[in-house]
Amino acid sequence: MTYPIRIAENQVVLREFTLEDIDGVLGIIGDDKVTAWLSFDSRHRDQAVAMVEGTLERAQQEPRTEFYLAVAKPSNEDHVIGFARIGLAGVKAGKLGYAIAATEWGAGIRD
Repeated sequence: MTYPIRIAENQVVLREFTLEDIDGVLGIIGDDKVTAWLSFDSRHRDQAVAMVEGTLERAQQEPRTEFYLAVAKPSNEDHVIGFARIGLAGVKAGKLGYAIAATEWGAGIRD
């Protein structure tokens, strides 16, 4: 049985994705300024839909080996400003990756 993840701090919230996040995700993965720093080129809407749907499917796997979480501000948890991913590899290792919308760069998101 899987339980939804929600981690709230002073300046950011990490939470599970929903289908309502597609436009926010597209604003991030469709922006050349952001994807210049990622391992893939900018993507279009159909690819954003596939990304979110795939994330939701993999979140139901047991054991869960990928934690793809939406990043939002506590003042507006419905608006995705980024995402973070922890992919578990092997027994004692994980890979962390993240992206933040270019409009949020330099905003001082910190603990």
